[in-house]
Amino acid sequence: MPSPAKREYLYIIVLYSLAYGLILLNRGLFLDDSVITGFMTNPDDLIGIYKEAGSFLYWPAYTHSFFFLLGDQTGIFLERLAIFLAYLASALLLFRTLGYIKEIAPTERLFIGIIFAVLSVNISRICISNMTYLCSLAFFVGLALLSAYFTNRKLVFRAAALAAFFFSFMTYSILVFFITALLLIAYFERERITGLSSLVRLGVRYLDFIMLPVIFWTVKSAFFVPYGAHSQYYSIKIGRASGVFEKIMRELSMPPFIIENSLFIQAAVIIALIVLLIFFRRAIMLCFKNRRSESLFFIAGLVILAAALLPYMMVGKFPRPFSYADRHSLLVPLGAAFTLYYGVKLLFGSWRPAFVPALISIFVIIFVYVNINSFSSFQRQYYKQISLIENIRLSDTIRENDTFIFVDETKGYNGFPGEVYRQYEWTWLFISAFGDEKRIGWSGTPGYCRGIIEYESIGHFRPEKKREMRFGDYTPGPPQYIVTVREGARSLHGFGGLAAFMAMDLSGSLRGSQALREIVSLSYSKLPDGIDICKGILPSGQGL
Repeated sequence: MPSPAKREYLYIIVLYSLAYGLILLNRGLFLDDSVITGFMTNPDDLIGIYKEAGSFLYWPAYTHSFFFLLGDQTGIFLERLAIFLAYLASALLLFRTLGYIKEIAPTERLFIGIIFAVLSVNISRICISNMTYLCSLAFFVGLALLSAYFTNRKLVFRAAALAAFFFSFMTYSILVFFITALLLIAYFERERITGLSSLVRLGVRYLDFIMLPVIFWTVKSAFFVPYGAHSQYYSIKIGRASGVFEKIMRELSMPPFIIENSLFIQAAVIIALIVLLIFFRRAIMLCFKNRRSESLFFIAGLVILAAALLPYMMVGKFPRPFSYADRHSLLVPLGAAFTLYYGVKLLFGSWRPAFVPALISIFVIIFVYVNINSFSSFQRQYYKQISLIENIRLSDTIRENDTFIFVDETKGYNGFPGEVYRQYEWTWLFISAFGDEKRIGWSGTPGYCRGIIEYESIGHFRPEKKREMRFGDYTPGPPQYIVTVREGARSLHGFGGLAAFMAMDLSGSLRGSQALREIVSLSYSKLPDGIDICKGILPSGQGL
């Protein structure tokens, strides 16, 4: 394999750092972070969380504990640094692996590596909970070792690749994504594949790779079974499989007519595709004949992209962009990089070859800009969080009561604008302000009403679950106050507003400052005793 120039690695590192570097400046907690960071003083609670989730060997619990032991009591910086470096290492390993595929030219390899590195997906990687997805790094280690094995045929590389892949399966979606490794094996052994019988012989030759995901899932199913709130998390049902199209339509906010008639629409789409294939068959065949490698790489990209999405969609997890659901796009970049690059090359490669690098460069610039903008939004949310903590700490109303409904009018400051804080996110703010677990908060009256019913149904008010969810000393009761959160005198909007607070943060003058307290303001409305605020919100017979 030709050794890539050091400057090509540098291009990937620099562009990746521009796209994701803001992660390292952020000390906020997002989504599930407040449940699994260093605030979890009892390691047994961490193990309990991942045991209930059916996590293989409960390995994330030990990983989080490891970072806490290094001296970072919350694990925020060290874990974000590990996440940052892991995704970067995956990009560099992919770039090296592509060097073993002779049909991919050096320039193509560089562009694919850069797209993979900066593609604007999985913005949720800023969450500490994203540590559970770091097994994807082991997958790219496996691909690199597998490629090295085909170069020197040393069994040590084959065994190491198997070990890396086995570890990568601890992110369960990679069990399906493993088809990528099988495609790589087929590529290196392509001269042996002459028909069905040769394919069977090749399968026997690489039976260890074929059986690896089966062995892993057998062990996992026997010893690491999810339960409680996660009991159905990994269950695959035919109904979910047949409803994937309908799920996509709902997530894309399609009109009710299309959603309700999804089977009809599916049939119409299939018929339309068949008609298009027949109509353009000559052009398609000519393209495949004249540009076979590019066409095959484009198709391989589509297959890899489908393998990245399918495991999440089969369990009802659609990777919706610009929301926390985009964490389900963890495996999308590889297939997307191949599909985008070779799609552009198939369209413009013969007609205007100079368009290809120019257009791909424009895409890369857009991706980097979108990422910088997205992580700037999370920086705003971090400053909003610490402003909330300061205001809560100074509030006698919150100090002297325990159950609150929040009306948040500052959702524009959230990392994903419009996202609603979950119960444990409000609870973390209380813990940060007062150092105890006596209080609980809910977003909006419907959120409170439905949340109480859900928590009671899944047992979250049991003592051990209360401790895990960070309200261990809370006594359940009706809400006492509605707290309205509004924007304060100091704005975070625009580049100037954010830059001013970042400068104060980096200089160490932000904490405890008047400017910090003025980012948000709180107002309080006392709720009358004995009123059923859930009347008309919950189904009949479920009043509180």
